[in-house]
Amino acid sequence: MGGANLKGLSLFTLGNVALLISLYAYCGYSDNAMFPLELESGLSDQQVSKCREASRNPGAATESIPLYWPPGKLDEPGDHFYNAWFSVQLCAMRELPLKRMIDGQVTIRLLIDSSFHEDIVIRIERDVAEVRMISRIWGAPELGTESRTLDTSEVRLSQRHWSALEVLLEELPFWELDPLDSGGGKDGSTWVLEVSSKDRYHIVERWEGYGLPEVTSLILALADVEPTR
Repeated sequence: MGGANLKGLSLFTLGNVALLISLYAYCGYSDNAMFPLELESGLSDQQVSKCREASRNPGAATESIPLYWPPGKLDEPGDHFYNAWFSVQLCAMRELPLKRMIDGQVTIRLLIDSSFHEDIVIRIERDVAEVRMISRIWGAPELGTESRTLDTSEVRLSQRHWSALEVLLEELPFWELDPLDSGGGKDGSTWVLEVSSKDRYHIVERWEGYGLPEVTSLILALADVEPTR
């Protein structure tokens, strides 16, 4: 379910809060507070399973323990709603927090969190030798069941494609955009775009991807993915 329209719904169950606490125990703050947290031990199958259960509950306690980002990165002081919600969605798709990169490495990640349709994660990683793209599509629940399938694919991209992405990010300008957008609708999808390098990290959330059309369109085209509207 899309994240931007979820405020005011029921609180996470005690089991979900326990999940957040459990995952937080694996996290350590990065040296620079602007970067996401680090999961030192990765994600176990049990944790992913619990995240998938939690992802079906659209409520979030305001006192939820943040998982993937330091306090205040996505929310107002004292509020951890978006931090907890997007952390659960990424965990459910076996995606870790974006770590701080070393020289020559940059990662771009697009999350599309849908209310009714498939959820999508596309991660593009560049290092000195190559550019690779990992796509994960978590299918919408099958009719009458809670069953969902996670399809993962990986391809190599050219340096030309990477350069085009860099140009579009600078033209936005991505690094100056506010992380959260106050707009949104009752249903639809929330798009979250992250970029991490050695020196900086930024995350931007937008309802239906508004304000990010060129760069997100290129990412989806490179992955040969078209979100259901």
